[in-house]
Amino acid sequence: MQASRVSLNQPVETYDVTQYFKEHAAYLRSDLASNHLEVSLAPADPQRFVGHMIRVVDEENPPWYRSFYHREPGVRRDRTESSLERIIAEEDAAADEFPFATYDKRVRGLIYDHLTKGYETKQGRVPPRNDFLEAIGRQPVRGGYMSTVYHGGLTERESTGVVEEAPF
Repeated sequence: MQASRVSLNQPVETYDVTQYFKEHAAYLRSDLASNHLEVSLAPADPQRFVGHMIRVVDEENPPWYRSFYHREPGVRRDRTESSLERIIAEEDAAADEFPFATYDKRVRGLIYDHLTKGYETKQGRVPPRNDFLEAIGRQPVRGGYMSTVYHGGLTERESTGVVEEAPF
């Protein structure tokens, strides 16, 4: 099999590994849609004055999104969701096309990092994807997995045969 060249400056439709990007973008979109930051007020303990309240996090954004938000300046959830939609539809822009170019490149970079280095979820660390590494001509890593098949909320990693809860 010939290795595919991936340039994050180009839309995913130009890659031989388009399907990997589209699948992962769909997972990220689903994870982002089902997990969002939710904050409420609760009485402070100890009370320093009458009616003293503090903010309490009820629900958090996914760990991968929090990391992306802190690593990349100017990240916005709505733009991330839109970029993921464009990647899934193969309508993302090349890096030199305005107005979505820079954002689409950032999100392609995020997906590339996830596929090559792994990423964090609420359930724990997901290892790099070895079938993607092989497709781009890189050596598979120990502890990586070959593919993920989703069936009704369960994930089956074919390389290990381990069945676990799906990360979304």
